[in-house]
Amino acid sequence: ATKRVLLDGKQVISSDQNSFEFTIDDSNNHEVTLIVEDKPSGAKTEIIIPIKVNRADIIGKIVVTP
Repeated sequence: ATKRVLLDGKQVISSDQNSFEFTIDDSNNHEVTLIVEDKPSGAKTEIIIPIKVNRADIIGKIVVTP
């Protein structure tokens, strides 16, 4: 089976075709689409997952000390 993951309609590249990784660094709404296809049989499954990030903007300074 062929597996694909799309984030907002753009394909997410996988290093091994089993793990897909992406980072969301804003508070906009996003959509992840999971697609699994079996080309010989023509079977296709597609799942759409909406992502909503609820966060307030943080303004300040972070100080890290050992």
